[in-house]
Amino acid sequence: MPPAWQSLANENDAARFTSASSAPLVIVSGDADTLVIPSTTASLAIDLCALDPPQNLERWLYAGLDHGGVVGSQQTDGTQAISDYLAWTAQRFAGDPPHSYRPIGMGSNTAMVTSSCG
Repeated sequence: MPPAWQSLANENDAARFTSASSAPLVIVSGDADTLVIPSTTASLAIDLCALDPPQNLERWLYAGLDHGGVVGSQQTDGTQAISDYLAWTAQRFAGDPPHSYRPIGMGSNTAMVTSSCG
């Protein structure tokens, strides 16, 4: 890894976080993801919730989606995980409270809030 990239990776290592960000955070993943396995995002949420004060966050888990299914624009079954994330982000810029949006998913891939600490 180039030194500049390594420096950024070190700075953004969740193990180094000592305080929560003032910005709300959403962690989006699929339960079939083999690139960023769901236990990794669950562990990150636990660590961020353990901060004092805890990070204002939600963790969404999509049934049956892999990494591409979550970050892709649309799946063949009609699931649009990215549309939930974009709607959540638009609400933040509109000034709506962080926990006012609930991911809906589409088709057979429902989304659920699995963690929240803010």
